[in-house]
Amino acid sequence: MRIHQISRFHNIGQGLFYSSDFYLSDNRQRFRYIIDCGTSNEIELIKGEVMRYANTFGKDNKFLDVLMISHLHWDHVSGIPILLSAFKKKGIMVKRFILPYFDGPTRAFLLVKWKRYAGLLGSWFFDFIIDPLDYLVRKFGDVIKEIYVVMPSYPNNSRIDKIIPPKIKDKNDIVGVEKEDVEEPKDLKKPKGMNGTSVKYVRGCRLSIFSSIEFDFWFRPVTGSLIRAFRRVVQDSIKKEGSLENLLEKLKKGSLGTHHLVKAYDTLSSNYGMDFNDTSLCVSIIAIDLKGEFSYILFDRYKYYPLPSLGPFPRRLREVFDRSIRVSKHNSIRKIINTVPLPIEYNNLKLKFGYLFTGDMMLADKGLYDKFLSHYRLKKEKIHVLYVPHHGAKTSWNIELIKDFKKPFSVVSAREDASTGHPNYRVVNDLDLNVPWVLVNENNPFNHYVELFF
Repeated sequence: MRIHQISRFHNIGQGLFYSSDFYLSDNRQRFRYIIDCGTSNEIELIKGEVMRYANTFGKDNKFLDVLMISHLHWDHVSGIPILLSAFKKKGIMVKRFILPYFDGPTRAFLLVKWKRYAGLLGSWFFDFIIDPLDYLVRKFGDVIKEIYVVMPSYPNNSRIDKIIPPKIKDKNDIVGVEKEDVEEPKDLKKPKGMNGTSVKYVRGCRLSIFSSIEFDFWFRPVTGSLIRAFRRVVQDSIKKEGSLENLLEKLKKGSLGTHHLVKAYDTLSSNYGMDFNDTSLCVSIIAIDLKGEFSYILFDRYKYYPLPSLGPFPRRLREVFDRSIRVSKHNSIRKIINTVPLPIEYNNLKLKFGYLFTGDMMLADKGLYDKFLSHYRLKKEKIHVLYVPHHGAKTSWNIELIKDFKKPFSVVSAREDASTGHPNYRVVNDLDLNVPWVLVNENNPFNHYVELFF
């Protein structure tokens, strides 16, 4: 069996909008998915990319199989209503909308954090933070078929030493699902008036595509004394206000009675920095039983891009791309894919093919990194492309990623002018000295094409 893939890190600046298709050679069966859809740059940037993407759906292809958001930061979700509105207009359904569970203290934290920028953000964003399920069902219940809320994962004590893809139960389907259904949490209730959308709270969620590609979703919240202290302040405030809903509404309005939460947030951010994020959903996407001697990956743009504004680097920009051209068929349209010769270990996949998306996970925290590594221990040898956490922020970066995942090709998404401080110059230096990597910004997307043989 041969599976093709075309993927794109869209050029939206600081944020992430990643889209990809897996499809068979006969082009009749296709799995389409998106990871995050947001930017902190001008909203017109992502609007243009979203509309171009929506136009790739034909009359016989009216489904997006998975739409995943890693966390509720503006630069990762600002394009969600634009995307779903475009889908609604074109009659495109989202089969599975996947997001992590956000408890009450986390949503209170996010409201305090983002309320300071209320004049720059859409009002819908605060409704989304207060109750993401209610917002999605109320606004786009006729577009979304299922919502999976991924709960925090248990510590991984499994002794399984082989990756077994979830079984595909329906012969007419190409997707298998494995998950543990859990009870509805008390502080995030299913919305009223479901409009045909089902909501499932799950743990240990995995998908298999064509019984050969596995998606493995995971997250654990950050812990620590300051975080626990903030959560206690929130719990005390809930008791005072009578309910979580009342507290969140007061935070949305910026009521004076919530100043103690603002103070607690300031204490937290002064110690962890403004890059603090305690919840991010990660996903690995790997090939199982790959015949790597025939499989390969082609990149259309390959850059080392140390930015001189980030630290004591010489002014240099080395570009090695447009060296060769490969013409392939995709959606019955011939597309030119500009490729670059890479070291053979990066071009020829051998027995290794996989992606690892980390959102804004704070992997600089050793305890969290150890849990993260434990969960993905069987995937370490298979990861080929790493999405560098939090746009290269130092609070999320761990150089052990390079060693533990065997020097993966790395992708950083950030603003071209680096005005947010991302990527951090130490992260740039670690990447530059150890792995091939690429910077995706508002002017440069990053596309790649893959052929996998099984």
